[in-house]
Amino acid sequence: MSTLQPIIHVLQHSSDDVMKQFFEYESLIWIDWREDEGDIIHYFNGQLSESH
Repeated sequence: MSTLQPIIHVLQHSSDDVMKQFFEYESLIWIDWREDEGDIIHYFNGQLSESH
């Protein structure tokens, strides 16, 4: 599944159930503008797969 599919689905079918599923999607990274820049790097690094 493309990482854009959940976003496209929410835009096409806006309902409470769809919104709940969207916000539970693991690929989303919520960033608070008050957070330290180093924390943001850790959030993205946590989403990347490790190469062996």
